[in-house]
Amino acid sequence: MTRNFVCGDVHGCLQELKQLLSRAGFRQGTDRLVLVGDLVDRGPDSVGVVRFAMEIGADCVLGNHEEKHLRYRKHALKASFDKTYKNPMQMPHPEVHKTLTGKEWAWMGALPLTIWLRPDLVVVHGGFSVDSPPEAPHLNSCRIRYVEQDSGESKGSADGISQPPRTVFWPERYTGGATGKVSVIYGHQPFRAVRHDRRLGPYGAAHTIGIDTSCCYGGALTGYWVEEERFVQSKSLQRFWSAGVDSSREDWMSAWTARPSKTVQ
Repeated sequence: MTRNFVCGDVHGCLQELKQLLSRAGFRQGTDRLVLVGDLVDRGPDSVGVVRFAMEIGADCVLGNHEEKHLRYRKHALKASFDKTYKNPMQMPHPEVHKTLTGKEWAWMGALPLTIWLRPDLVVVHGGFSVDSPPEAPHLNSCRIRYVEQDSGESKGSADGISQPPRTVFWPERYTGGATGKVSVIYGHQPFRAVRHDRRLGPYGAAHTIGIDTSCCYGGALTGYWVEEERFVQSKSLQRFWSAGVDSSREDWMSAWTARPSKTVQ
């Protein structure tokens, strides 16, 4: 029987990913590994993570960091043919652009926005909104954090992190897609611990499970066995990234309280 193991944001933390798979008892060639995106940036070995994911046959959804690299590369290719064109973006993490092969770029460019594990369970990097639902996601679903409180439409901020006025975190407005029963596993928003929200609607309950537990910030890398409804974690070897983070604050990862789900190992 194929088991589905969903892993949170790796962000270049290759050793933690390998440690997590070993601890979870992941069986390459038998079990299915699904990554929630953001394989690259911040950690020590972004290129190694991409290559390892390809080597073991992992599935992965598009993260906002992959999307940013792909967008920069598109501008760079245009500038290489048109000397009058100036790339409007700064190169994100140069080692990725200087090291990845054409085959690896093609793999990254083919990453889908969503991966459906069951008709009632989907994986996405960022989240969903009224204007980017699970059944027909827009590119914005790899970036969504907040939605307008009244309309449920996605709402971003200039820095991509700060919460705009009159918005809520998207799981607080999520109603389960077209059927009202579609649960979601997502990354993107770093938490101290797994966040689990459950919303009751007219057609049943929909769950949202956030599994980015801040590995690159010194937290842990989290994986989730779908069929067993069981979490496994591997602690970060060190804090690799702290830009924009005031670590003296108790809520430096998130102001939200994580709602624990079933067993965390």
